[in-house]
Amino acid sequence: MKSAIYALLCFIFIVSSHVQEVEANLRKTCVHRLNSGGSCGKSGQHDCEAFYTNKTNQKAFYCNCTSPFRTRYCDCAIKCKVR
Repeated sequence: MKSAIYALLCFIFIVSSHVQEVEANLRKTCVHRLNSGGSCGKSGQHDCEAFYTNKTNQKAFYCNCTSPFRTRYCDCAIKCKVR
C-alpha cells in the first residue's frame, strides 16, 4: 500500500512539474531589434510599437527607442514562440 501511494505521489509531482514548465514557456518574453532611418522623437516608444507591428505582424508589448547616428533602433519585447 505504501509503495502505491509513493508511486502515485511521484506521478503527481512529475505531471505538475511538466505543467509548470509549459506555463513558464508561454509567459517567456524575448527582445527583438528592428532599425530604420530617422530619430525617436517624443513618442519613440509608441512609434516603435506601431513600426514593429507593421513590419512583423506580431504585437510588441513594450519597446525602447534609441537613435544614435541618424538610425532609429527599436528594441521590442514580444512573446517568444514555444517550440
